[in-house]
Amino acid sequence: MAIPKNDSDKMRRLAQEGKTIASICRDDFHEAYDYGDIFWAVRGEGQASALGMQRSITNRLKKLANCSASERSTIIQEISELGRRIYDNMMTSQKKLEVIRKALGE
Repeated sequence: MAIPKNDSDKMRRLAQEGKTIASICRDDFHEAYDYGDIFWAVRGEGQASALGMQRSITNRLKKLANCSASERSTIIQEISELGRRIYDNMMTSQKKLEVIRKALGE
C-alpha cells in the first residue's frame, strides 16, 4: 500500500522520537495501516526506534564476541554508527524540548 508522504514522515518522526512501530500502529494509525506498512515506511528510510537501535547494538555486541578478527572492524563501525544516531536523535529531542519549555514559559 502506498502511504502518503505526510503520514510516512509522521511515522518516521515518531520512531525517531522513541516510539516503537507497534505503538505507532496501535496509537496513531490503527485504522489506516497495518503493522507491515508502518514497518516498511519507518525502516525503509533507515529510521529505527530507540528500542530498535538498542537491540541492534546488543545483537552486534553479542556477535562481536564470537566473530573473526576481519569481521570485528565492520561490527565496531556499525555499533559506532548506531551510537551516533542515538546521540543525534537525543540532541534533536533536546532542542524540541527547549522550544516547548520556552513556549510554556518555564
